[in-house]
This record gives sequence, C-alpha cells and structure tokens, in this order.
Amino acid sequence: MYDFTSKNRGSDRIVFLLTLDKKKKTERIIIGESVMVKLRIERNIGEVLYDETRPLGQLLLNFESDPGKEWHLNASYLADYIVKKFRQNKLLEPYIGFLRQKYVSGEPSAVFVAVKTWEEYQLCYGVKDGSDVFTGRVSKLYKSFIALNQHNSLWEIKSSKNLIYRIIHRRKSNQAVLSNFRR
Repeated sequence: MYDFTSKNRGSDRIVFLLTLDKKKKTERIIIGESVMVKLRIERNIGEVLYDETRPLGQLLLNFESDPGKEWHLNASYLADYIVKKFRQNKLLEPYIGFLRQKYVSGEPSAVFVAVKTWEEYQLCYGVKDGSDVFTGRVSKLYKSFIALNQHNSLWEIKSSKNLIYRIIHRRKSNQAVLSNFRR
C-alpha cells in the first residue's frame, strides 16, 4: 500500500507500463518506480504498486472519469496547503483520503494519478511558486479524465443512434420479409 502520509518523496520516478499480448488478447499494467518496474518485467521480481493482467481493452473500458471534477477540487485544496505551508496530516486528511480511495479502487489510471498527485505535492512543497507548478502539473494529469467525460457523452449519443438505426433497419427488413412471405 502506498503511503500518502509520507513526507519523503520516493527515490525514483513513478511509471505506468502497459504491455499488450495480441495472441492471448490480454493487457498487463504495471505501476511503480521505474527501476522496480524494469525488474518486474525482466525477472518477475521487484516491489511495485500495481501489477495486473486483464482482458485486452479493459483499460479503455474502465478508464477513470471525473464528471464532478473531484480530482481538480482536491488538487486545488492541496495547492492551497502548499502556499500556506501546512504539512499537518489532520488538515490534509480529507484530500489524502480521496487519493487513498482512488488508489484502492483498483482502476490503474486512478491508482497512477493518485500516486503521481501525491508525488507532485511532495515535489512542489516548499518551492517558490510551488502551488502554481503543482496545479499546472496535475492539470496535465487530469486532462484525460475531463476529455473522456466530454467525449463520452458524444460516444454514447453516437452509439445510441447506431443502435436505434440498427433496430429500426432490422425491423423494416423483417417486415419486408414477412410481407413477402405472406404474399
């Protein structure tokens, strides 16, 4: 379990690795420090935050979304604490709780972004203009959640229209077959 209360940043960069196996139709996702991820891939050893093999396409089908913009809201509070130089866990607990909740959700996109959010918070704490730097960095992380929300409704509309078209078309063709059959 990742420690969202740690005041020390990890020693290595957190990476998200996606491997696809077309023959088995699976995807493997590994999240962790880059050195450990490399060890996990090469020798199947190393402590990582997430390692799962799933059916191909699950990452896209279950990708984290943020219709309520909770990620941005919680990040803005963390950015405020960077400015105020608060590092007391009691004051940060609601926001740390949000990150923990996303971490334990098991959705790899949420796991990765929760860890990266905390890592960015650690990096920007105590740095001049740290709040602005933090906000800019996490906004880039959260863009995919918002983009998904905006396009998801379009996708649903297009899918619904296609489904309705197929149902209507099928009914018309079935009616034509029935009317020809009755003659």
